[in-house]
Amino acid sequence: MGSDMDWSLIATIGGTVLGAVTLVNSAAWCVLQAVFPSRVEVVTLERRIAELEGKLDDIPTRSEIGDLKVAITRIEGTVSTVAAEMRGRFDGLKDLLERVETVVGRHESIFADQARG
Repeated sequence: MGSDMDWSLIATIGGTVLGAVTLVNSAAWCVLQAVFPSRVEVVTLERRIAELEGKLDDIPTRSEIGDLKVAITRIEGTVSTVAAEMRGRFDGLKDLLERVETVVGRHESIFADQARG
């Protein structure tokens, strides 16, 4: 009988130890899943990183941005110069148009006077 109890006790302790190990393994698995991303998450993140890297290739470098600033400054200067020239020309055209309107007004007046009389 003594040997039957020993095996029973050993089986009970072994079952308890096996249950405890299983419980610890399950808890460790849950922790690992919470800490480390799944394969699907890794693939999704890799795809998103690849998309971002592709978009970053289209962004101008610091040097290119500097070149753009210089070009824009040149364009602003050219536009200012052209605008000043155009204002001068429009002022000249405005004066010419006022003189033409004055002449046309005089002619209309002359024709109206001749028609009346």
